[in-house]
Amino acid sequence: VMAFHALGRFGPVYQTCRYGGSRLAFRGPRRDLRSDYIAFIGGTETYGKFIAEPFPAIVEAETGLTCVNFGMMATIRKITTPSASRTRKIWRSMSSR
Repeated sequence: VMAFHALGRFGPVYQTCRYGGSRLAFRGPRRDLRSDYIAFIGGTETYGKFIAEPFPAIVEAETGLTCVNFGMMATIRKITTPSASRTRKIWRSMSSR
């Protein structure tokens, strides 16, 4: 069971970034996607909600490898899955920047 305590008025401030033409905001700092990197894809736990340093940042610090946090905080808004061809276009667009 996951639980959290109220953080009060001042919780962590997250540095967010976007990749390519995506409207989705990911937890930063922004990384260069033109070279090799490890992608962490997930939800709130990957994003690192309520914590100062999410686990992708810890892995990067420990290994020295570039890690990109593609975690997304849970929202009430329904996210639709694009078609496979649209997904490829999105990733190509994100990789070219």
